[in-house]
Amino acid sequence: TKAEHLTAAQPSEFPVPAFGEHDLEPPANRDLFQPPKIERT
Repeated sequence: TKAEHLTAAQPSEFPVPAFGEHDLEPPANRDLFQPPKIERT
């Protein structure tokens, strides 16, 4: 048997972005990752 992550019917946790005209589409996935705010003093 195959490992679960190799099953094509399993939903993927991370969508793969497509190549757009100038960058990846979408360039970032804000639903999954929000970088922390940097406070400079």
